[in-house]
Formats: sequence, C-alpha cells, structure tokens
Amino acid sequence: LPSAAEWEYAARGPERRVYTWGNVWNSGLAPINEDRPVEVGTLKQDALFVGTTELTGNVWEWVTTENGGYALKSGSFREFNPANMRAAVSRDAVPGLTLSDDGVRCAFEVSEWPEMRKLDSE
Repeated sequence: LPSAAEWEYAARGPERRVYTWGNVWNSGLAPINEDRPVEVGTLKQDALFVGTTELTGNVWEWVTTENGGYALKSGSFREFNPANMRAAVSRDAVPGLTLSDDGVRCAFEVSEWPEMRKLDSE
C-alpha cells in the first residue's frame, strides 16, 4: 500500500491541488452519488504527473499512516458531498472491516521494478 503522504502527493501534485484535476469541483470527473463503482478506465481524469489515474472517487483507497495504522483516501461513488472527494481528505480505516466502497491501489518503488529501472535510466 502507498503511504497516506505518497498517495496525497500523487493526487495533489507539487501544486497542492484541491482535487486531482485542479481546484474547482467538476462532477464529470468523478463518480458521486452512484449505486456502484464505475469500471476502471471509464473516468475522464487525465493521468497525473506521476502516471497514476482515477485517484478521485470510485472507492475509498487504503493507505498506511505514519503511526503504523491505516486510513482511507479518495472518496467513493457513495459520496453526496464533493468536499469529501478532496485529495487532502481521509478517514480512519479498521483492519478486518471492509465495505463495498473500499479498495486498494498497489504501489512500488521504481528502483524495485526492473522494467521501470530501464525506463528511468533512458
């Protein structure tokens, strides 16, 4: 899992955007008040500067915290309030308790992935 700080940096960028795409809410870029998650790849969010996509909405994503615990980031399809989709928002996560609007995003160090090491050196 990425750390909360890694996730937020990827989502907000060095500009510290409010949402992954900018500072103004755009309902067309994240599922909100839906019955279920949308299929991965259907959102019109551009790839972020670190190469990730769709960090806002769909499902809350598990991250690790500085104190060794867990949190959830991103908001979910069940949200009614766009403020809960802000990249800086997180909520507590309880290991062993999963909900239908929770998910994970795998992360890795570029130096640990041989194909990425090659791309990084080009």
